[in-house]
Amino acid sequence: YLREVGRTSAHAATVTEERADDGSVTVRATALLDGRPTTREFVLRPGAEHVVVRTRVVPGERRTVVLSVPLDGAPTSLVMDQPGGQVVRPPQRLFTPTFWPVSSWVVMEGGTSPLTVAVEMTRAVAVRDGRTAEVVVARNATKERAWGVVPILACPAKGHEPGPTTAEVVLAWGEGPPWVRGRAAADLLSADPAGRLAAAVAQVLTVGGPEPDGPAPEVDVLALKAADRGEGLVVRLADRTGAGRVRCRLHVCRRLAGAAVCDVRERDLLPLEVRPADDGSQVDVVRDAGIVSVRLVLAQEADR
Repeated sequence: YLREVGRTSAHAATVTEERADDGSVTVRATALLDGRPTTREFVLRPGAEHVVVRTRVVPGERRTVVLSVPLDGAPTSLVMDQPGGQVVRPPQRLFTPTFWPVSSWVVMEGGTSPLTVAVEMTRAVAVRDGRTAEVVVARNATKERAWGVVPILACPAKGHEPGPTTAEVVLAWGEGPPWVRGRAAADLLSADPAGRLAAAVAQVLTVGGPEPDGPAPEVDVLALKAADRGEGLVVRLADRTGAGRVRCRLHVCRRLAGAAVCDVRERDLLPLEVRPADDGSQVDVVRDAGIVSVRLVLAQEADR
């Protein structure tokens, strides 16, 4: 059970402002929380429907610190990514509030202006009383106990965090499919793992629709790596709609000796046809699955 014991808005804050050459403005506010200085940075860009929030806090003993965001209407569902796909969860279940583990983003559907929250690492997110979104940005719980007495087996962590804890959260508004909105918000984080992956993928292949003049595929590349079992590269493709269908054409900028659908242990399940192209090879992937792993064997590897 979490109860509020303090908030930065109850104290006077020192506010500074910095302007960057790209037009963005960073507003930095420092105030006391639980008797300790807490800093929040808000990065604003002209015309953007998002704000990047960075926090730095030294949490007190047995304290959980949350970033609180007012909502314009109560969400009816929470759509979030999870390893292996996308899930839809209710705003509350059993506990009040219910903190859900968010892998990288969550879209709070419903209300007047649906909110998208992206986090730089797995964090807990909740909706309190249908009016406020809360993102856990720091914790200093020496040992989780039910009713303060009974140890909780699922929460074995103990000890404390004596130093400052930092967090980065993106708050975004706008319309569109949840997967698209969530990934777009996650790309705005400083770490930008999705951006680095996209740059690496662009050097090897592009993902197009199964028909030359058809619509763009609703498929994302989750990973591109050297195979741990067998030859070649393994690329993981995910259906961003949640419908459990992957339909796309891979344009590889290298000549391929073979391709196959494989499982997560990188065992080949089904060979795929490889067609030559002017600048490399083409492979069509059509599978009824939310995530598909494809092995691509480069011609020079097969010749060794």
